[in-house]
Amino acid sequence: MSNELVEKLSEEKFAGKNPEWKEAKWGDIKVLCAWDDKNWYYKNGEVIYVQAKEGPGNSTSHCYGCGTEIEFGAQRQSKWLEEFDGPVGDGSVKLKHIPYCPTCEKEPEETSVIVEEGSLY
Repeated sequence: MSNELVEKLSEEKFAGKNPEWKEAKWGDIKVLCAWDDKNWYYKNGEVIYVQAKEGPGNSTSHCYGCGTEIEFGAQRQSKWLEEFDGPVGDGSVKLKHIPYCPTCEKEPEETSVIVEEGSLY
């Protein structure tokens, strides 16, 4: 996370205090979340997304750094087991919706592999 962006958010929205970030889920990803009276702030890596709590436009989000509207990319994730070489798993594929800023971030890959500890037995 860019310290400059966090400092800007602290100064502009939290009266110079650090936001109290809480773990949350947004879309299908884990993020850190803070809020004030008007907005939700979602921190994902180097980017902060902003979503209004109520009123017109509360269903759209934008990038705090550049103002671009946030998009969601669909990603198919297949699960493999760590203890084997090669694609061994239960065959499940989940469709995840990954938020991203099209200006500041790359679009999520269409496919991804999740490697988990586990056993077939």
